[in-house]
Amino acid sequence: MDEDFIGLLGISNISADQLDALLARARIRPVFVQNRCLARAGWDAEVRALCHTHHVIYQAFSLLSGNRQVLLKPRVTEIARHHNKTVPQT
Repeated sequence: MDEDFIGLLGISNISADQLDALLARARIRPVFVQNRCLARAGWDAEVRALCHTHHVIYQAFSLLSGNRQVLLKPRVTEIARHHNKTVPQT
């Protein structure tokens, strides 16, 4: 693979162990990591920490049903109401 053809390399759905191994061996390192982020799994703290240490941009995504207990908190409801939106729209 020729670096001249790669702009920004991104990876997704990676564990902390996988990311650590990749960063230790990769000739071309990822610029972005995109992972599903769930409250019950500690908000992907290990992967986020590795990204921070190695200057990799972390982008979280979550399905609305993935963090339902967080979406039902009064503060989230207040924010939605303040913007005349439903919670899923915020």
